[in-house]
Amino acid sequence: MKIRNWNKLKMRFLIFFILHFSFYICFAQEKKLNQKVFDEKSNGEIMIGYCTLVGISDTAFLSAYQKEYDAFKSQKTLLIQMYSLLDGITVTIVMGTWCSDSKEQVPRFMRLFDDLEHSFASPKFICVDRNKKAGDVSLEGLNIIYVPTFIVYYRGRELGRIVETPKTTMDQDFLDILKK
Repeated sequence: MKIRNWNKLKMRFLIFFILHFSFYICFAQEKKLNQKVFDEKSNGEIMIGYCTLVGISDTAFLSAYQKEYDAFKSQKTLLIQMYSLLDGITVTIVMGTWCSDSKEQVPRFMRLFDDLEHSFASPKFICVDRNKKAGDVSLEGLNIIYVPTFIVYYRGRELGRIVETPKTTMDQDFLDILKK
């Protein structure tokens, strides 16, 4: 009888430990999302590290974002060509909420993304400070020099990138990368 109770006690402790550890990991990961830091040059908060679009829109970035998002019009002929090329595509956007090019180009890309009405994965956002540092998030291997940088992947392999501003238009440059 005592051995059975001891085994139950060990099992309860093990379950408690696993649940407690899982909660700690989830809480720690959640804390790293949508972090804000003070930027002296702009005298306000900027985002840093992994961010969501909702988190990004909770800053001064929102007013510029909405203006550019509403103004950008995707070319339907390009959208039609892109649609069949989206399977297996993921995008990482490295940007600065303080950066004028990010305020212009990220909303345009997101409008293009929304216009595509495709179920490919939502972009992963990584926000950086003026020194191109993303807090606890390592940018090693991404070769980030200018922001925004839109890195397009096909099944984990980089196809191409749009750096700062498109060479032609956001939709044409994105299509050119998808065709590779």
